[in-house]
Amino acid sequence: MLSAFSLNNSRLNQINLQEEADLLSENTIWIDVVAASLEERRWVENTYDIELPKPEHLRDIEASARFYEENGEIHLR
Repeated sequence: MLSAFSLNNSRLNQINLQEEADLLSENTIWIDVVAASLEERRWVENTYDIELPKPEHLRDIEASARFYEENGEIHLR
């Protein structure tokens, strides 16, 4: 299940996703693709012009290597 969230009035709100276009319908600040279907993963890749890593490639990442900071930005793996 793909989950997306926006921030409104200092509150995190889940966005109702029915189709790919809904990813851009609100001020999206977070997209959770942990349990997303293949189709939902494609929505994210198409919408944001990125390639998501395959879930099987992420299983071996140690806890200490799951994120890093670069140029004042936090990057999650």
